[in-house]
Formats: sequence, structure tokens, C-alpha cells
Amino acid sequence: MAIQTRGLIKEEIIAGIEEYLKVGILPKLNVAGCNTCDPNTGNWAEHLIATAEYEKLFVSNGFDFKVVNGFYNTNYNKKWLNLITPIVNLKIKLFGKFGIYLAPFIGLQGKIKSNN
Repeated sequence: MAIQTRGLIKEEIIAGIEEYLKVGILPKLNVAGCNTCDPNTGNWAEHLIATAEYEKLFVSNGFDFKVVNGFYNTNYNKKWLNLITPIVNLKIKLFGKFGIYLAPFIGLQGKIKSNN
């Protein structure tokens, strides 16, 4: 049921469960990929799109595109984390575009293309 009701709001989930209990038919899954929403509000909380798709959107709207790797905090309460995270952050930076595999998040940077 959790899989079949993914992407639905609360009322739709309840209706799907009631339908299943009455006639034994599961709701049709209508969400593709990794998208999900908050069932209480219907607000789409996350839209996972490949960076290549974002790049197409940026470029088609007149922007340059760059993926910027995130970094780890270095002010944890646990001292051992404060020893490790600067090393991981350095590796993220040194690995360039491959640092994405260590980075805890990414940023998308767009800059309007100049006409020069």
C-alpha cells in the first residue's frame, strides 16, 4: 500500500485503502521516478532530476550551468568528527567533479550568459 499510494495526499491515500478493503483493488501508482510529496499538504517536497536535465533547463533559458559540491560541517560536538570532516572536505575539493560522490549535497549555479 505504501508503494501504491506514494505521491498521493492524505484523502487520496485513505480513499485508496478503503477501495482496497472493499473490492481488493490497489490504487494505481501514478508517480514516476523518485518524486514524493507531503501527504498532509500535497506539497512536493523533493523533485529528483538528473543534473543533465537541470543543465538543459539552465542552458535553454540563457544560463551557464555548474554543479557545486557541498561540504561537511566542521563544528560537531563530537571531536572525532571535527578531525574527519576537514579531510573529507579536502578530498571533495581535490576530486573536482568526482567529489560529488563524497559530498553531502550539491548546489546548482547559473550565470546569465554574456552576449560578448
